[in-house]
Amino acid sequence: MIEAGGGAIVNTASISGFVAGGGGAAYTSSKHGVIGFTRQLAFDYGPKGVRANCICPGAVETGMTKDLFAANEAEVMESVNSVPAGRYAQPWEIAKLALFLAGEDAGFIHGAAYVIDGGWTIR
Repeated sequence: MIEAGGGAIVNTASISGFVAGGGGAAYTSSKHGVIGFTRQLAFDYGPKGVRANCICPGAVETGMTKDLFAANEAEVMESVNSVPAGRYAQPWEIAKLALFLAGEDAGFIHGAAYVIDGGWTIR
């Protein structure tokens, strides 16, 4: 990227990079680490034309979570339905944020960690 004159890095962490309780100590620590790593990349390589940012999703329907959501367990669904959006995210919603951050319209965004969680963390 440096040799090419710049570029964009979009890392993926989780809302667990901001709040505890979502997956245990190792998971939460690793997500905090991804956010810190992203910010350090932005600091070190921003002057060389490389932007680094991070996406921090909440609950997303993926291959890993589809069965969990389909089981319709009361505790899980109560948690998901309690967010202001009242639902979990679809992968395309996360992808659109990634595309924005990778594109030229995000040219002045460096070292940011974007929460995309339907309002989960404001509860």
